Amino acid sequence: HVARAPAQPQMASNRGGRQLSFADLPSLGRRGTLLSRTPIDRLDMERWELGNGVTALVRNTNIEPNKIRIRVRWGGGRQAVAAQGGNLLWAGDIALVESGVAQLDQSQLERLVNGRQIGMAFDVDDDAFELSAETRPEDLADQLRLLATKLAAPGWQASPIQRARAGRLVSYDLLRATPMAVVENELQGLLYSGDRRFTPPTRAEVEALTPRNFRAFWEPLMRQGPIEVQIFGDVASVDLEGMLLNTFGAMPRRPAVRAVAADVQP
Repeated sequence: HVARAPAQPQMASNRGGRQLSFADLPSLGRRGTLLSRTPIDRLDMERWELGNGVTALVRNTNIEPNKIRIRVRWGGGRQAVAAQGGNLLWAGDIALVESGVAQLDQSQLERLVNGRQIGMAFDVDDDAFELSAETRPEDLADQLRLLATKLAAPGWQASPIQRARAGRLVSYDLLRATPMAVVENELQGLLYSGDRRFTPPTRAEVEALTPRNFRAFWEPLMRQGPIEVQIFGDVASVDLEGMLLNTFGAMPRRPAVRAVAADVQP
């Protein structure tokens, strides 16, 4: 996560002493357009379609007052990666968020959002990659800005990748130290008949991880495929349409997922 602690907002200091703000993030582009808002009555939500191909599922509810949950799904997930041969899906779980946004590293981002409920987590699903966060109405605009910028201008700081490599090597033998550890580490790969998208990396693959090959693997996956933004929570008091059009709606239209004919089947 980028940040968690709710407190009073503060400005973040850059290494040179200058104060950082969200204005220091790169521009996402000109404000987008809203093409349609379609009710989904059975689910008590709306589906929004933006001019650049981004879609949003929006549900306003005050079941948890002052809380908003966001999920940003894009690309093809495991289905955009070959079932055989090595991959770096395992490294993304560890280092993709921590590698920063644009020119800001993780420590700068933490200072930037200090005292605000703004964060970011990453997950890999079978059919999409996913960024998620929990925020509150007063922080929603900047939360959406951060998530959109992570996709539009991801950072590629070397230190998180190097830490991921070192940490995985340290734990490598521990994951094979007991029968239970072996089962927990390798069961999913066995259930999927050795599909490399579910099997743990070999020691040689961990040792081969570098910032360069991490970026070469993840950058194309970050930039391709449609985006769906799911926003559920207490949004009645905010200009959600304006926030979306100024963030995800301002991004360029994205290319389709590159097909690799790699369905996920147990």
